Amino acid sequence: MGSVLANANRVYSREILVIQLTPSQQDFVNTQVATGAFRNPSEVLQAALELLDSRQQEYAQLSEAIAQVQRGDVAELDVEDLKQRGRLRLESK
Repeated sequence: MGSVLANANRVYSREILVIQLTPSQQDFVNTQVATGAFRNPSEVLQAALELLDSRQQEYAQLSEAIAQVQRGDVAELDVEDLKQRGRLRLESK
């Protein structure tokens, strides 16, 4: 038996989740599978959810950076140090 996910209104099984897509979303999913980019619709949706998760994490990091600037919690940028670290990073590759 699959584990269960819950939100405020519904309980979902990890084994099967029925979702409704708009016709254009369905066309997009079908095109992704038909062109060989993905093997099946589940892979398309998994990639989309991973991208959404990544974007939300990036947004949270950006929001925190903005908050730090607004609080004045910033350090002066040393351009020469930045260049040196970049050179070292390139040399290590």
